[in-house]
Amino acid sequence: MPFEEMREYSWLSFLPPEKQKQLEHVYMSIEPVLRANLLPHLTDHSIKHSSRIIEHLGSLLSTNLASNSEMKLSPQEVLIVVLACLMHDISLQIPRAHGITEDVRDISLHSIERMREQHGEVSGIILREIADGKDHYGLNNLLDEDLRKILPTVASICEKHQSSKQYDPCETVALGSRRIRVGVLTALMRLVDTLDCDSRRVRMDCLRCYSVPPSAVYHWLMCHYIDGVTIENGNVEIHASYPKTMTGPVIQLL
Repeated sequence: MPFEEMREYSWLSFLPPEKQKQLEHVYMSIEPVLRANLLPHLTDHSIKHSSRIIEHLGSLLSTNLASNSEMKLSPQEVLIVVLACLMHDISLQIPRAHGITEDVRDISLHSIERMREQHGEVSGIILREIADGKDHYGLNNLLDEDLRKILPTVASICEKHQSSKQYDPCETVALGSRRIRVGVLTALMRLVDTLDCDSRRVRMDCLRCYSVPPSAVYHWLMCHYIDGVTIENGNVEIHASYPKTMTGPVIQLL
């Protein structure tokens, strides 16, 4: 399917043509890397996950982008946060970036847990290396000169997208003649990443086939019971179906 016809990305048609081309270029370069969920021991971190959170982002920003408020995101800011949504989990598809060399079928639970805990930081390292012209993982298609300038800002959002990381919601950085509200973009990234929490993120049969880290099992079960997430006019609704008798950590997460 042509990129411009993909439902999750259709709201980005307001971007100037050159930014749409940049985004399409990155998508086509990164999609083969993110196509599979390399670590089935974890919830889905494939290109499908990235596309779903980009769709959520469009829903959250609908009022903002239709306004003339000073809080309206600029096309550059939208491009940056969408790129972060696309690439924030890239290191989970590249165990070597974590110093892990064994076959994916032999990766230990300890290594999987380490990758999960560090994946935002390591994804940022990968992007910063690409920005510096280093290509350790065959991602040289991302080395567009204009994109290289904004990749460090994208990397910063990726590094801080996990809830365990601290960030300053008021942080800004200078990029050309404008200041980019990195703190706001990081908050958006964290929110839409969290909102991809329905049953599409898990295949429950995998729980019987793989050794899943105990800390991840609760999230698997939570996603299993969530039917869907809707975002309309700034309101977020999470719809779940679960037994009334359910108790313990899963119901607390729900």
